[in-house]
Amino acid sequence: CKVNDMVADSRGRIWIGADAPVIFCYDPSSMKCSGIPMDSEGHITGLAIDSSDRICFALSTGGFGSFNISASSFDEFMLAEPSLKIDEEQIVGISFDSRSDDILYIAGKKFGLWEINLRKGVVRQFYRMPKEVEAIGLAEDGQFLWLPMTSGLLKFDISTRSSVVSKLDEVTAICRDSRDALWVGTSSDGLYY
Repeated sequence: CKVNDMVADSRGRIWIGADAPVIFCYDPSSMKCSGIPMDSEGHITGLAIDSSDRICFALSTGGFGSFNISASSFDEFMLAEPSLKIDEEQIVGISFDSRSDDILYIAGKKFGLWEINLRKGVVRQFYRMPKEVEAIGLAEDGQFLWLPMTSGLLKFDISTRSSVVSKLDEVTAICRDSRDALWVGTSSDGLYY
């Protein structure tokens, strides 16, 4: 199975979204991995975890859901603006706003950045990708959204809605470490910190 995204919970367990209708949990302390089947035809393309250990996920078939770790149960949440057709977009990354568990950022492969206010059910698009560029992930650090793309790394300022693109060879992966440092992997230029 291809791993599409991973997040760590407050107990140090690693939750994995892959090309299967299952969410996997790896517990490093016991070195055991278990799978929890989803009631979905698609697979997970993106994962995000909030401060209360709720995992939100994007599905390959469109739409989103959440998994309550403490209750070990899945919940689906609907989008209030179906006219935006976000469910027709291939979602490549999701991230909670580090300042609020009510805001979820979404990166679509072709159409850019979206913001969902989970409490109000409001969805809005605030950055459209150039036609020749595809996004491949998303990271957030409280001030910026970092969007790895086929042509570099987009740095999007959340408050001013302005963006800058760093020219790198194809960015293939992005993550924040426990000190909130940003790590960027590329197809041929190596790893950037």
